[in-house]
Amino acid sequence: MSDFTVVTALYNIGRENIDGRKWDEYLSWFSKTLKINCHMIVFVPSELKEFVETHRERLKTDIIVQELNETPYYHLSPKIADIVKDAEYNKKMNDSHRIECSSSLYTCIQYSKFKWMKKAASMYENNHFIWMDAGLSRFFDDLNITAKYPGPNGASLMMQQKGKIISQLFCNSYPDLFSAEEISKEYFWDNRSYVMGGMFAGNKSAIEKIDELTEDIIANDMVANGLINNEQIALGYLVKKHGNLFAVFVNQGTHMGHRNYELINIIGS
Repeated sequence: MSDFTVVTALYNIGRENIDGRKWDEYLSWFSKTLKINCHMIVFVPSELKEFVETHRERLKTDIIVQELNETPYYHLSPKIADIVKDAEYNKKMNDSHRIECSSSLYTCIQYSKFKWMKKAASMYENNHFIWMDAGLSRFFDDLNITAKYPGPNGASLMMQQKGKIISQLFCNSYPDLFSAEEISKEYFWDNRSYVMGGMFAGNKSAIEKIDELTEDIIANDMVANGLINNEQIALGYLVKKHGNLFAVFVNQGTHMGHRNYELINIIGS
């Protein structure tokens, strides 16, 4: 019987002063995300350790305390801070007012999820792993968080797709991107995300590969070239470039009965 692990993290980067999203809102969402009935590995600063312990109660949990300045991509934050203040960058980047184009810490945290997944896979290398953003519970809808997660169908799906990253694509929002056979690196300047970054899943080998590829993008394709964009843009490029690495669920939109983050329910089924 294969084991499954949900991996998540939460850090206060002062987002309320950037785009108005309140820290108390995140804590509320996080408290529900932590109720998922699955072994969980949680990366948090020391100030949130007790919060996690309280909301995980008797559920199997590994809490890894990392302060903000110890997170995997924090070392890039000074360079990213310079990039987002650069006039040429802001002129060329589509919708440069987005938080990922104005907060160096936000971007560092978004890309760190791949390193955190890799760390989790090194701890329990025979498990299957599900990344879940700390605030993802706002999309749980009627998900039964007391039931074992993933559900039988979701567990079977993950075992069948061993060696692949299970992710969700949206086909109707940007049909040109969804239908394209390939996407060039000019896409790194785009603001249209068609791949869901808040949740994805895979085993150790797939996680190690996606970590390697995303590190190459943020360090060499983006920061080294005076550019930064979110991890969903990186994933959108990689889905086309390395299609064999991905097993994708295509969300056709609410008119087909799919909710925004339907992958939550697919893996929970």
